[in-house]
Amino acid sequence: MVALFLLFVSEVYGFNYTVSGFGSGANFAHQLHIAHSGTVIGAGLVAPSPYYCAMGSMARAATACRVNSYLLNLESMILYTINAATASSIDNVKDISNDRVFILSGLYDKTVPQSTVSVTLQYYQNFITNSYKIDSVFNLFAGHGWVTDNAGGPCWASTAPFIINCGYDMASYMLTFLIGNLNPKTLQIPTNLMSFDQSDYVDIWQAGLSTRGFVYLPQYCVTNNDCFIHMAFHGCRQNYDMVGDVFVRESGLNEWAESNKIIVIYPQTVATSGNLDGCWDYWGYTGANYTYQSGLQIYAVNQMAIKPPHVLWSN
Repeated sequence: MVALFLLFVSEVYGFNYTVSGFGSGANFAHQLHIAHSGTVIGAGLVAPSPYYCAMGSMARAATACRVNSYLLNLESMILYTINAATASSIDNVKDISNDRVFILSGLYDKTVPQSTVSVTLQYYQNFITNSYKIDSVFNLFAGHGWVTDNAGGPCWASTAPFIINCGYDMASYMLTFLIGNLNPKTLQIPTNLMSFDQSDYVDIWQAGLSTRGFVYLPQYCVTNNDCFIHMAFHGCRQNYDMVGDVFVRESGLNEWAESNKIIVIYPQTVATSGNLDGCWDYWGYTGANYTYQSGLQIYAVNQMAIKPPHVLWSN
């Protein structure tokens, strides 16, 4: 027998949710947080570049946002944020001060070096004056990858599928910092990881999104609507089309989600002629408003959080 459920989790939590991401997914999680800082109450960022680092330029995305932090102007990015909020294109910047941010950068990461990630940290420190609301990890001998305690390649690696085993349970530290104390993790249930149709939320071709996204639905959340929402964004060359379900199964998030009533949504991009690596939009390939609430990708994934996916599975 097949059942179709629509979980209105946001009705319980007032639309509040947390986000995380790696590489371009970290950049996008960061953008989403700044655009919706009134409802996104925490962001976990692995190898992030700062908000509006590309200034709408693909060339700057490959330079300023990555290997050449000298091209970054912190003051201009802060001013851009304030002006966007004044124009109501994003939430009030005062909302950022209420949120929590976890940032991780590996010592061996040459793709997004620590000098670039440090500017992201400084950006947040401008808006979040309480230092206890920001946690940063810069001392792991990690390459460019999503860090786990038991899955993936060697910690120093920076190759696909960009899951690296550093013996560090980043999912635990990150979720605890963003959400609060957690119950001990348990095994994820493979059948609780399901796909959904992202075209329910946006014109996926214009938005550069895949038809298929993924959601991990803890057993408790199948029949209860008091679950929390966390959204996790893959990096470049890490979407389902390129590496299969490695990220959505091996992120380490699902094990904590299962025992803590957390629904994890894994939206997915698709490679296009202007985005061969399937990156999230942090330079404007979906339009000039890519950093705003009206940006196609930001609009789509925020809608996924407000009204979580129709999930189809067999009983």
